Amino acid sequence: MSDSEHDEGRELWAPIHPLHEAGRYAEAAERGREVLEVHPHPRVFFNVACCESLAGLTTDAVEHLRRAIELWEPCREMAKQEPDFDPIREEAAFEALVG
Repeated sequence: MSDSEHDEGRELWAPIHPLHEAGRYAEAAERGREVLEVHPHPRVFFNVACCESLAGLTTDAVEHLRRAIELWEPCREMAKQEPDFDPIREEAAFEALVG
């Protein structure tokens, strides 16, 4: 991903980030899914997956993480280190996806 593409993802997520910081994970995920309908960016997929993980939406989190990885492989390594995935880290589908 080029620097401009990376910046685009950050800009797309910026208005939603405060919801994540406030612990409003389900709302952040919902808003992120709306963005994805128009801008299917790997950073947004990844961040939506983080929020879904924290909101207890395991199946959705794994699917959105899968899409992030398909679009940008480094998301796999990022997911291994991301504490937002701690709630689903032991799930077989998550383990199969990130290794």
